[in-house]
Amino acid sequence: TLTGPISDPKFYGQIDIPDAEFNFPNFFRKRASTPMITMFLEGSQFYTEPTRCHLQNQPLDVTVSIQMNRLALDSLEVRIQTIKDNFVPLNINLSEIHVKGEFLADLAVSLENDTIGVSGELTAKNANAEFGATRIDEIITGLTPVEDNDDDDDGMPVDVDLRIRTAQRVQISYSTFLRAVIVPGSEMEVSYSSEDKRLVLDGDVPIRSGEIVYMTDGQRCKIQCVSKSGSSGNEPGFT
Repeated sequence: TLTGPISDPKFYGQIDIPDAEFNFPNFFRKRASTPMITMFLEGSQFYTEPTRCHLQNQPLDVTVSIQMNRLALDSLEVRIQTIKDNFVPLNINLSEIHVKGEFLADLAVSLENDTIGVSGELTAKNANAEFGATRIDEIITGLTPVEDNDDDDDGMPVDVDLRIRTAQRVQISYSTFLRAVIVPGSEMEVSYSSEDKRLVLDGDVPIRSGEIVYMTDGQRCKIQCVSKSGSSGNEPGFT
């Protein structure tokens, strides 16, 4: 049902979409699919209930909420929730944050005020997490802005607020400075704003093995560290 003036219409009812597919290239390499998705229309709001989809044969629930302002998009939110212990393959590619592997996820991805927001929780296994900043003072404090680079201004601004837990075989890399394999059960919070180019990793994260690469007197130097198995509480790590 359509009511109201042409410049500010209101929609009521529902739309059934059979054999629907979600193409989310910044998060999925493959498409998620479902036999049927129903979109409910209530005035200026369009939404779905949590809809069971499959991504490479793994189940997950997808919820969509759209808010219109007259005939223009006001906001959009997509929520992705995995089911129980079913890890799904994700490939998150967001400016300075690149995360690839298998995950349990509860993610909200939004578009509002011309800004993309990503928030929620991830549990990772068989995964690599790469962060693209280049100065170690940012990974420790997040207080020093990266120098402006006009090449980074393309696309919409991105705000990221994630809590990441580790299961098995998770590696973290920080630009070319740090690479480490994380002890299972570790947890960190990742915050990033593309507008002020500020990245913060917050957590007490023990590592199993890794290396730090730095320059001294024009020479490339490397420090390697490996924890001894069974040395609980004495693993190297970063905070």
